[in-house]
Amino acid sequence: MTYKSEDIKKMNSMSLLKELNILKNATMSELVNITHFSQSSVRSILSLQKIDQSSGGRCSSIYIF
Repeated sequence: MTYKSEDIKKMNSMSLLKELNILKNATMSELVNITHFSQSSVRSILSLQKIDQSSGGRCSSIYIF
């Protein structure tokens, strides 16, 4: 069976969603290790949302699906 790139992205997205559902929350490293996807693949599936509130250090970030 031959898959198109959009089919593979859908399958990867579903796999990542399944892992996030099980874990409830995870770091980028945890998602990369669990799914065996590259960090850039995980980032392309997730969208990064910046939070304006900061404790004075690095801005907080939340990844959402």
